[in-house]
Amino acid sequence: MSSTQRTDPTPEPVRADLLARMTSAREHRHAGDYPASARVLREAVAAAEAALGPAAAELGVLLNELGIVGKYAGDFPTAEAAYRRALDIEERRGARGGANAASLLHNLAGLAHARGDAETALRLAHQGIEIRAALACPDPQGLAADRAALAAILVDLRRFGEARSVLDETLRGGVPRYDTAVALHNLGSARFREGHPGRAAVLLRRALVLKRAELGADHPDLAVTLHNLGRCLEALGWRRMARRQWLRAVAVLDGAVAVDHPTLIACRRHLAGGQPKRGSSPDDQQNPQNRRGRRDRRRVADHRDDLPEGGPATGGVAGDVASAAQPSAALNPPTLERETHATR
Repeated sequence: MSSTQRTDPTPEPVRADLLARMTSAREHRHAGDYPASARVLREAVAAAEAALGPAAAELGVLLNELGIVGKYAGDFPTAEAAYRRALDIEERRGARGGANAASLLHNLAGLAHARGDAETALRLAHQGIEIRAALACPDPQGLAADRAALAAILVDLRRFGEARSVLDETLRGGVPRYDTAVALHNLGSARFREGHPGRAAVLLRRALVLKRAELGADHPDLAVTLHNLGRCLEALGWRRMARRQWLRAVAVLDGAVAVDHPTLIACRRHLAGGQPKRGSSPDDQQNPQNRRGRRDRRRVADHRDDLPEGGPATGGVAGDVASAAQPSAALNPPTLERETHATR
């Protein structure tokens, strides 16, 4: 080997094997098959640790991916352990102020948010943003994702004005289609909590159209948006249409996530709340004389062609209205994926 040739610390056969495993795991995750993705990743983590040691950068990437899958599947203890190990690897490599550490803090914030600890999520999100904003090489897309995730947390803290400002700025900056869907979802969640279910339903409907185009009609990630859309429709008095959304959400989640996944539990709770009375109309339910309620129902009716269709065979989801955010990763170079935060 010449003196000028670069020496790669990771043997090429090992790198190729880990990359193949990572690719397989991501394919399963993007298809919504979280159990299969987790199995592949656990095997890959064991292989990486055996071949490269406990502080390898590649191991950190795999652990981050395992954390993302664990969070999406509702296995929060596994997700936290994986993220913490990955962050420890960054610290041991002297990279606590790097882009990977920022992404891990983003993901830990999302996990705290999913667990209902908005204050911890806010603290971690700010730490990640501070690190990414100080990087020598600017990462505007990464910062946009961080701030969109921050907005989801702000919604849960009822800081709606701040959340809308952050999300409006994110959308103006131009982001990929899925990130646009997440931002629209969170804007809709904020509008619902502010007492505007009609406006919220239109935003959530737009988010759902984009998610379905990006992920397919049966992906588990649609569930939180279906759940929130159902809440809006229920508030507008359209109980049957709301139940359709919750049924669809349950269908896409069932078997893909843990049985105690918050969105799955919430949807089932809403579905157990009772069937609408035969012959009932929106004007028979929830604030029938409310002028704004009638105006909001007309606003949603103008967009009904784009509302998701289907019944018990294809889905439903639940709970409070939730917000959202997204991940990033690779083995060469070893950068980390950011997960997506959504508000229920």
